[in-house]
Amino acid sequence: MRMSMLQWLQCGLVASVIAFLLFAVLSRAGRKKDEPVPKWVPRTSLALLALVAVLVAAWCGVRSWYQKYGAFYDEAWREPGVEKYFSVTTEDTEALQAIYDSNPEGFEFDRYRVVLFRMGCEDCQKVLPTIQAFDQMPEYYVVFSRSPIGQAFIEHYDINYVPTVMYSGTEIQLRSSVSDDDESFDQEEFEDLLDELTDGMQSDPNNPGTVAGIQAQEDAKNNGSGGTDTSEP
Repeated sequence: MRMSMLQWLQCGLVASVIAFLLFAVLSRAGRKKDEPVPKWVPRTSLALLALVAVLVAAWCGVRSWYQKYGAFYDEAWREPGVEKYFSVTTEDTEALQAIYDSNPEGFEFDRYRVVLFRMGCEDCQKVLPTIQAFDQMPEYYVVFSRSPIGQAFIEHYDINYVPTVMYSGTEIQLRSSVSDDDESFDQEEFEDLLDELTDGMQSDPNNPGTVAGIQAQEDAKNNGSGGTDTSEP
């Protein structure tokens, strides 16, 4: 199995700690108590200690980044037999990224319906049919959480869980279970819940907080007419 950056840093950290301890023991072996310590011994000890400190800081930073953006702790997704994790394409991610890149400062996060997803995510895999259903809906963007645009949404809304749907600024976590017991998860019940949620989001064209309402508002704006007054008081 290929190792991730986090694992490489962890191995380097362990190796540097072992090297520091071995050097501390071996540098004293065979030296008499009253014998002066060579100048290179404390210098080498300090260098090894500095290396340990740098690796600890790097490991903590990478681990924090992995946790925040849903990155892998290993490279298992590169191994054979995990093709199922590639069931969602990068087209939505690239399309929304292009919109964001065209005007980062003026990008309106609340305007877009985004499903944050990551490969190898156990909960994402459990609700993959639902995520794929969202992927077929033109008003939704299924975005990889590790992508730059995915990270932008995570930072903007302070998201700490995937899979999550961001709908008109509202965070809807697609939690597939409430415990570690996989048998407690009812896929059919979850699908029914999402169907009701999706139907409710699209049912009222006069409500600016629904897909249909937002579309009606945009159509009225594009047509240059007042349309239905959907502004909030």
